[in-house]
Amino acid sequence: MFFQTQFELGILNAWIFTVFYFLFSFLPIIFRKKRSKKTRKISSFSPTDNVEDAAGKVIYWLSFIIFILTMIVSIFLPIIFGISFYIGLIIFTLGIIFVGLTITSWMNTPENEVIKIGIYRYSRNPMYISMFLTHIGISIVTLSWVFFLLTIIYSILTIMIVFFEEKACIQRFGESYKKYMRETPRWLGNTKR
Repeated sequence: MFFQTQFELGILNAWIFTVFYFLFSFLPIIFRKKRSKKTRKISSFSPTDNVEDAAGKVIYWLSFIIFILTMIVSIFLPIIFGISFYIGLIIFTLGIIFVGLTITSWMNTPENEVIKIGIYRYSRNPMYISMFLTHIGISIVTLSWVFFLLTIIYSILTIMIVFFEEKACIQRFGESYKKYMRETPRWLGNTKR
């Protein structure tokens, strides 16, 4: 399986995957039923909501720009049907499953508590894992080295973002979050309880 660069507009392009990921990730949050005051509320979106220092804001904005760029590039990447399609589809589907588990845990945790239920028992950053898996899946489905390179850059920026977010979570939740960090892996694994 060799990565290639082929750009063309078409109905069967990777935009199908990016739109599906975007809709699956954000529509349940936007259109969910009203809940009690104890549940998480949606505020205006800014990629720097969780970061206070300048370096973190720059990294956040760079990652946001790369994410948008992957969505734009996907419009021009045709899906390559063959064994790579099925491998990429399986990896993409795993990413979508992670998204669903992440959103379920997030929506069922009160706003002022650390999310420790569901998938968050095994990873402190399941949404980032889902993004990585879906982007790798799209790279394989399209056999695009350009999309793969954007995925690598996005993943490196995401790893950097996690450190800023953890600092913000410690400031917000204090000892509760520190305990959660000791018990739960940053990326994926068994709990340390």
